[in-house]
Amino acid sequence: MKLVYFKAFVRSVLHCFKKYFFVFKLMIKQYSLSLICLLVFTNLAAQNSNCKAQLDSNDVIKIAQKENGYWNNDWVFNPSIQFDSKSCEWQVQSTKTGHSNKGNCKHTNGCTVVTTLILIIDDKTKKVKSKKKDKLILPNYE
Repeated sequence: MKLVYFKAFVRSVLHCFKKYFFVFKLMIKQYSLSLICLLVFTNLAAQNSNCKAQLDSNDVIKIAQKENGYWNNDWVFNPSIQFDSKSCEWQVQSTKTGHSNKGNCKHTNGCTVVTTLILIIDDKTKKVKSKKKDKLILPNYE
């Protein structure tokens, strides 16, 4: 009698196993296809996003000086140079400070003028892509 129950149990387990094994096989195929696509597209995206610098910092300084965008005469702020490997661009940021008594500044104790220039230089073409100059006037209330 026990052997009959054991055979019935084995048959039901095998039936469930066959049923779910087919579903499991389909899931494995789908996931493996998704994984392959993910690896391929990730590899392609990684190749396009990184670039190696063709210019060094001395070349970037020379280009920035030609565009009057590298100010190193002011002792307060040193110019900063950074390379962005995703966009293949160099960024040069120069800042200088000054004093003014013009305009509304003559009614206070003068104003501090902070001028910031940001140059973006393309590494491949070795030309300036953009030049942005910001001027901030801060009144001195003393």
